[in-house]
Amino acid sequence: MKSMRLFLLVCVLVFGPLANAQDVYVPQELSSWQEWVLHGHEYVACPVSGKVYRCVWPGRLNLNIDSQGGRFRQIVEVFDEQYFTLPGGDDSWPLDVTVDGKPAPVVKRGQRPVLFLEPGEHTIAGVFQWSRTPDTLLLGNGTGLLSLTIEDQSMARPRWNAREVWISQGLQTETQQAENQISVSVYRLVKDGAPVVVEVQLQIDIAGESREETIGQLVPPGFIPAAMEAPLPARLDDEGNLKIQARPGSWKFTFRALAPAPLERLVFTPGGEHWPTEEVWSYAAAPDIRATEIRAVNAVDPEQSGVPGFWGAYPAFQMHA
Repeated sequence: MKSMRLFLLVCVLVFGPLANAQDVYVPQELSSWQEWVLHGHEYVACPVSGKVYRCVWPGRLNLNIDSQGGRFRQIVEVFDEQYFTLPGGDDSWPLDVTVDGKPAPVVKRGQRPVLFLEPGEHTIAGVFQWSRTPDTLLLGNGTGLLSLTIEDQSMARPRWNAREVWISQGLQTETQQAENQISVSVYRLVKDGAPVVVEVQLQIDIAGESREETIGQLVPPGFIPAAMEAPLPARLDDEGNLKIQARPGSWKFTFRALAPAPLERLVFTPGGEHWPTEEVWSYAAAPDIRATEIRAVNAVDPEQSGVPGFWGAYPAFQMHA
């Protein structure tokens, strides 16, 4: 059995860029087949959240509502051609819809208005007309940012969720708006093996208005991202930063990364305005593969440190920057 010492150290490093599809090596003899192989599977180049490919990144949805109807505008980034769901439904069908200033046909799929978008960044706009203002308005799938104006009154904290926004909610004043704040707690489970796996759980508490935020660099040095589950629209940029479309609430994110090459030590490097300066790490040995030794003086009680329940059987350590 191979013996190895695994050190938990604290030092400052710079995260490297994430690998992407363009970085994958393709032998010259096979390069001409690349487009043919990917035909019908172009979605594999889209960002992944959990087991779902997110081939569209909706920007902020701007809604301006009054008693006669309303207007909407939204910028979306599309990674693979697809149908995009618009706000509204049978009782509030979007009219005069344009994409990048040009009229675009809207069709019904699954009782919802959709339009077909090609890859790229697009600006979508349209209007609503009604004789009676609806109580709620259905939102497009994946919308994570919302600005709502009712009768020329900006809603400081609109009532909404991933499915719909409440229009009949009464006027609000700006004094009701909480200060924009984000609090992040990070727990990691290092699982020895072939390869070494790091699982990360983030508890993110958000106050204030809905907005896009960069939480920090999520991918550890020497690792590649493998999976992410997020309750809010989220993605990793080319530098490994976690970007989310934040809205008030308490949210739990989970992330997994793999080490493609053997490791002898791991480091904690906080990176980002909102990233905490300390984390709790748990360690799961793999004695059937090799013997490892933890050298750290900052051991903590998993239960008292808030370690996720299913990690409680492993030794835990408080990591400081």
